[in-house]
Amino acid sequence: MSTGLTKYVLVPLATIGCGKTTVFLTLQKLFPEWVHLQNDNVKKGGSRYKLIDGSLQALKEHPVVLFDRNNSSAKERKQIFEDFEARRSKFLENEVAIKFIAVSFIEDISDPAVWDITYKRIKERGDNHQSIKSATDPATAVMVMRTFIKRYQPLWTNRFPDNQFDSVIQLRLKETNSSLDNTKVVINHLAQFYPELVVSQPTNEEIEAAFRDALDYKPSFTKVMSKEGNKNASPKKQATSAVRTKYVAKSMRQSSIGLDGRIDKR
Repeated sequence: MSTGLTKYVLVPLATIGCGKTTVFLTLQKLFPEWVHLQNDNVKKGGSRYKLIDGSLQALKEHPVVLFDRNNSSAKERKQIFEDFEARRSKFLENEVAIKFIAVSFIEDISDPAVWDITYKRIKERGDNHQSIKSATDPATAVMVMRTFIKRYQPLWTNRFPDNQFDSVIQLRLKETNSSLDNTKVVINHLAQFYPELVVSQPTNEEIEAAFRDALDYKPSFTKVMSKEGNKNASPKKQATSAVRTKYVAKSMRQSSIGLDGRIDKR
């Protein structure tokens, strides 16, 4: 049983279009004392600890942070644990414990349905996103989505860094109602294993109402994805960015990735 000296961070493992933001928006509406922080709302430049520091600042007064970032690679998950540990003393007392709960949105990244479902969602979403504008720039949307899927590394709880998670919630990506159903899975898991977080379990009607509100979400912040790289970066970083961009573009041409995202390898 947790006390007020225990704080919680829900960490998604996802790729673009899995529904993580919709699920987290729904949870925040149901549990207003929880704080939802989106990496897509973090401005570029400055300290790389912006999302970490924002999370720790929120944990000073709130029990839960919904850490909205894809965290698709093991390297990113490792960085989360290391950065929280390195920065926590600036915000929290030593006796405060932080529990990290993994929320895995993908069961099998090799399943073709992952692409079919997520691409359809991104296409229907159009430009209603901070950085991925599939209506005005579908080619870039496909490129970014394919890059995230390619570097996705599944959760391995028997090895570092994923063995640092205190609990794991496995969700299912489905064609219909997956975000609504996944919200209920998260609530039920927390109610069972961390009942102090779900003192009063919301009804199905309350969950569905919060879910409908989440679907109406429209970001007020735009993060520009420069195709030319960060002009303020050092020449070395600009060169590295340019090489990566050319590599991805070349890979797409060689694989004949169309605007529907399907691959026809030659």
